[in-house]
Amino acid sequence: MKGTEIGFSRLKFEDGKINGDGILENIPSGFNIIFAECNGLLLMASSTNPFFRRRYALCNPTTRQKTLVAFPDAFNEGNVVSHGVCYDHATNDFKIVMIAERNYAVYSCNDESWTRKKLFRTAYYSVTCAPGIFVDGATYWVLREQNRTHVVYFDSRTDELKFLPKPEELNSSDYDGYNLYISLACLRGGLCLYCMYNDSSRVRMWMKEKGIFVNCWNEFATIENFPKEIWWSEAIGSVENKIVIQIPGNKFVYYSPSENTIEEVVEDTDIPFGRLIPYRNSMYFPRIPFRGI
Repeated sequence: MKGTEIGFSRLKFEDGKINGDGILENIPSGFNIIFAECNGLLLMASSTNPFFRRRYALCNPTTRQKTLVAFPDAFNEGNVVSHGVCYDHATNDFKIVMIAERNYAVYSCNDESWTRKKLFRTAYYSVTCAPGIFVDGATYWVLREQNRTHVVYFDSRTDELKFLPKPEELNSSDYDGYNLYISLACLRGGLCLYCMYNDSSRVRMWMKEKGIFVNCWNEFATIENFPKEIWWSEAIGSVENKIVIQIPGNKFVYYSPSENTIEEVVEDTDIPFGRLIPYRNSMYFPRIPFRGI
């Protein structure tokens, strides 16, 4: 799903093709950017400019429900580098996480309140990071600190951000620095970590074993001679046994790990430029009074 001037267009990948699936309806008026998705809920904002006061909303287009979220005055919104949403199954609570350079804030939909936290490092780069990915009961980010890269996750039991150990092969200092790009994706219902060098055409992929507190990674694919600029490519999902990768030029390819082949996706529609957000129909919503859109 991608935002356009007329709304949010929906795209469907199937049978080796990409098809336009219309415009996502039931979006709150005035909200023109989507930051993150969790169990069919969308974290949205009213402006793309981080230095102006935004209005935030958690919205479920399927059920036509939303809740407006006021950002805390004590938190410097202009320093926010990433967002995420996490569902706490134990308490049936959706939590919004906003990460800044030196701290982060957590919003509980059950309590309708914010909690401010300090990060475990002094500062991260003040550039916009990829939004958090909710998968297998937790939300994960890649944060960059000078010449090191960290994978972190949000523990909804304690409202803490914690380190997630990377695959052992990436713990060597040889894998740190500006030339290595590490990213995350949700593939086959699990967390995928993949790494790429900007001076190489090789991509390595690992899948994390199921369980929030399990730190075991299994390498499942290595793509040799990747045909496009690696740093500008992104794994966005999976279709059957193939991985969908968005590549420069607003194109898409399918990669088959079992056959180690890459094929270009046939486009049956005009594809809007920019980052795609996964979306699924869902009846989830926080335990708050109904608010129609």
